[in-house]
Amino acid sequence: MTYSRPLKPKFFPDNINAMKLHGQAKSTTLTHRVGSYNTGYDVYDLFDLQPFNVTSLDTGSSATHILIGIDLGTSAFDTDYFLLMNHNLFTAEATIRVAHDTSAITAVGGGTTVAVSSSTVVLNGEAEPDTGETINATINDSQTNITVTDATKFTVGELIRVSGGSGNETMKVTAVSHPTLTCTRAQQGSSATEFEPGDSIRRYRCVSPLADGDTLFSFTSSSDRYWAIEIIPNDGLFSATDITMGAALIGEAYTMPLAPDIMVPHTFNMSGVSVATGTSGKRFSSPAWVKANASTAAAGNYIPFRSGIGAQQIPGREGYSFSFQYIADTNLLPENLGAPSGNNFAVNVFAKTGWQAMPFAMTIDSASTSAGDFMFCRLVGDSYSITQQAYQVYSMGFSVDQEF
Repeated sequence: MTYSRPLKPKFFPDNINAMKLHGQAKSTTLTHRVGSYNTGYDVYDLFDLQPFNVTSLDTGSSATHILIGIDLGTSAFDTDYFLLMNHNLFTAEATIRVAHDTSAITAVGGGTTVAVSSSTVVLNGEAEPDTGETINATINDSQTNITVTDATKFTVGELIRVSGGSGNETMKVTAVSHPTLTCTRAQQGSSATEFEPGDSIRRYRCVSPLADGDTLFSFTSSSDRYWAIEIIPNDGLFSATDITMGAALIGEAYTMPLAPDIMVPHTFNMSGVSVATGTSGKRFSSPAWVKANASTAAAGNYIPFRSGIGAQQIPGREGYSFSFQYIADTNLLPENLGAPSGNNFAVNVFAKTGWQAMPFAMTIDSASTSAGDFMFCRLVGDSYSITQQAYQVYSMGFSVDQEF
């Protein structure tokens, strides 16, 4: 959607910080398993919901994957999206893999890779990117040494999808010695088959950002307790630039069941402009809040989902106010407040954000793939309030403010 036209708002609250909100320490939830950080940085910087507070990893010209393990401590949370904010993965020549399992994922390529496709990448990414390399000699369904056009473009531990006339197969790379990849065959539920020279090779169910900034993709929901975020070199090696990432959110998105009332205020709040008048009558202004005005994002101009720099940015803190009429109670409240569950606003949004306590990503149109329809924001006000209009039918409203 364009021109900021509201339809069905969609929320992206974070499961990890929801666990923190309800008492589970991040030291219990997060484990950095593979790769190393630069001095002064750690895994917790990445999961603090502060995209400006980047973490930095020592990846320059390295082939070593980055693997972060997540233990949600419960299988009660569904998870169906991943958002990475303020990253430089395009410059660092990196791609993203997300996986889940019923037990802890401790090694690269472990777990079940989430199902992503071109239709599930919402912002700034290419699903299952083509490596540009192909099979270079006929292989049967039992060979483990695979001859490819350039084996140096791959890394140990990554999953590849080979496609040809005989079908598709997922393999895990266990050794690289150009022109040969040693692979474990028939991975991720696929079956071993035969391949011919020229058959294509893709990075299995990964997402490669098309630019630095924010990348968001969805996938088939899972309630598995254990998750992993894996960052993989695009071309056998990361670039010479170390990876930096601002904030990672992983959780279950929630879409409002219907569009809001027609009158939707969309504000750009300057938070007050002080105007002083000198003795000669000349006026001087001092706005309390405009926007960053640096010449490049690297100079500190980053604003979530806003790629324009300097004078291209519209000043003021954005906000929306929504009101809804005649929403079924099943969309707003769980069946039993004593044991809340289900897909509803109270469980999926209120309980995971603590209303104002945690920021989250939101789009004003659930079908949008335009960054301008997204915000990193907080709910405004002190409480979640709904009003019964008739039996099993309620009205409700909420406002959101851009986080920075």
